[in-house]
Amino acid sequence: MKIKAEHYSLIKDKITALGADKIKEHLEKLKVEKEKYNSIKDINKRLRWDCFWAAFHHNAEEKNNLIKELYSYLNDEHIDTALKKIVGEILAAD
Repeated sequence: MKIKAEHYSLIKDKITALGADKIKEHLEKLKVEKEKYNSIKDINKRLRWDCFWAAFHHNAEEKNNLIKELYSYLNDEHIDTALKKIVGEILAAD
């Protein structure tokens, strides 16, 4: 992964704080949405990015600063790779 360790840790801490139960609950809602509206191509990717945005929802300044820093050296694929590992670890640990 290309992401810096401090960014990875920050994102992981914030997503972990959401709680595995809330993440699983959101996944179930996404499954229903996908089945009902067929509006989601990749449900796992959608879950990862929803977790990312939810983790920083309450602090716009922190979110904006992080986004600026991340996109100065990463692209969406790099960030998604980190999110895949983070969300996978959280769900596996539960």
